[in-house]
Amino acid sequence: MTTLVAFAQSRCEAQDQHQHQHQEQEQEQEQEQEQEQEQEQEQKQEKDQQEQPKKPQQQLDSHHHEALASMYADLSGQKHSDPAAYRTRIAWWAETIADACWYRIEGLPHTLCWHVDEHIPMQWAMKDVGRPMCLSVVVDELASQARLIRMNEFVARKTPLTAPNRIQWIGSQIWRWFFSRGDCNSDQSADEALWPAIVGEWVVRKNVERAARLFQAQHDRHTSLVQRVMPRSQFKEMLSTLKDENRSLKLSDVDKDILLLYLERDARVIVRDNDVVKLCREHVLESSESREYMIGEQERGIVAVKSMQAQLASQIDDLQQRIECAHENTVRAFKAKQRESVTKTHLRTKKQLEDMLEKRVQAEQTLNTLLLKMEQAAGDADMMHTFEASERTVRALLNDPVLQPERIDSTMDALAESLAKQDEVHASITSEAMHAETDEDTLADELRKLELDVTQPADAAPDAAKIEPTKSEILQMPSVPSHTPPTPSKERIAYENSM
Repeated sequence: MTTLVAFAQSRCEAQDQHQHQHQEQEQEQEQEQEQEQEQEQEQKQEKDQQEQPKKPQQQLDSHHHEALASMYADLSGQKHSDPAAYRTRIAWWAETIADACWYRIEGLPHTLCWHVDEHIPMQWAMKDVGRPMCLSVVVDELASQARLIRMNEFVARKTPLTAPNRIQWIGSQIWRWFFSRGDCNSDQSADEALWPAIVGEWVVRKNVERAARLFQAQHDRHTSLVQRVMPRSQFKEMLSTLKDENRSLKLSDVDKDILLLYLERDARVIVRDNDVVKLCREHVLESSESREYMIGEQERGIVAVKSMQAQLASQIDDLQQRIECAHENTVRAFKAKQRESVTKTHLRTKKQLEDMLEKRVQAEQTLNTLLLKMEQAAGDADMMHTFEASERTVRALLNDPVLQPERIDSTMDALAESLAKQDEVHASITSEAMHAETDEDTLADELRKLELDVTQPADAAPDAAKIEPTKSEILQMPSVPSHTPPTPSKERIAYENSM
């Protein structure tokens, strides 16, 4: 079993490693800047980085030991002298205390609350470090932040934890006034002076909220009314089934009472009336919201039937055991060859128990049927409420002035007239566009004709000269050829004469 000291050491080492990694990242950034400025320092810095991981394990353990010792040191005067370190140490203790309770370290009795007494510091005591000298200041500071809440204040509170608590604020102011007077001069006196004020049961708010989130995530609240209404004992059994990742969440009876109160008052997940508990649905209709967060006769009737059903189930189990015992007695008496009257007595008892068992089973079946009928009726009632709300919604929409017949007729006539005007405008625009397109075609044809008129005379002049030569061209014809033309053949002459 993990001890509180070992748990504190592991958390301190984890935080120290995180801070060490953060410091290493900052150092690497600084080294990169220096490398850009001076080339000579680059080799030295690389050498330092190579040697840094080779620290002996004893030095690392010593460093963790010193870090844990700093967490155990007194906190009285650090709030004003070093606020950043004060907040860091308070945060570390808050997480450590919450997780120690959540995981029941060293057999802590509760998950959602923490018992503080004069023996607590010795439970956290560590060899060579001693007991923590700051627990009283830590508890007081966490109480002022409402991260730890006294059990009696938590139970008596009427408003959610998010609302300010006047009594708690006054208590924190009294301590601040007492501390500002300087009456606590030494570490020991400052720590011991607060102990009488912090002894008692403290509710760990972080764990309560965490358990509430687990409940909401693991239990469906949108089932029927019969399934959502149950006795207080059955609801506590439901809380026992909560899972935190892969492990069961251990809740004591005190934890269950704390969680039940938180779910009712702060989370508004349930509503309770004495022994009756009802899971409330989310996103209900506005007309059904008031009914959802109240317990009436139907809820009490359902719980009465469920309670009787649980009693019958317990009686049936008991009767079965008694019947088995009577059967064993009968067999034993028969084997022992006791008097016949003794054996018959055991048989008679067994028969009576079997008759009673049969009646109890029939009664239980009747109650099961009754619960099913109740569930069906509750579902039908929910549907009717939904139908009524839908009818009211539709009627409200139809009562809108814009949906009146006269308004609809006038609107549709105006719309038709507007559409007709739009068609006229569209037709006019279309005709103008077609006319403009026709004019463009005409202009294009005329342009082509003009191009032909301009270019045709220049192209046709050489052909005309070949067909009809001018007079000057005739006078300038070449001379008669000097050679003798060839004599036509006889066939050519005969052909020409025949023509």
